[in-house]
Amino acid sequence: MAIDSTRSATPSDRTAAAAQMAKYSSVPAVSTAAQLSCLSAVLNSLQEGATAATKKIVSFKGTVELGVYAVQPQLISSRIVGEALSAR
Repeated sequence: MAIDSTRSATPSDRTAAAAQMAKYSSVPAVSTAAQLSCLSAVLNSLQEGATAATKKIVSFKGTVELGVYAVQPQLISSRIVGEALSAR
């Protein structure tokens, strides 16, 4: 599963990661080493997403502290609605 380093892990990323793990854990012929390898890959991809989110938050910190960060309500609300619709 490829992770875009410019964005944080979304609920769909986590769902895909869980599905990938379930695929390997439900096959009895898959070795423990293969399952651990898959788990490691999933955890690494989630960590990369968390690291990207942390960097993004830190980059906004100074702007917010100075009071010059402007929230764009229409953009925020459209993304919230879009995410809610894509989660269905």
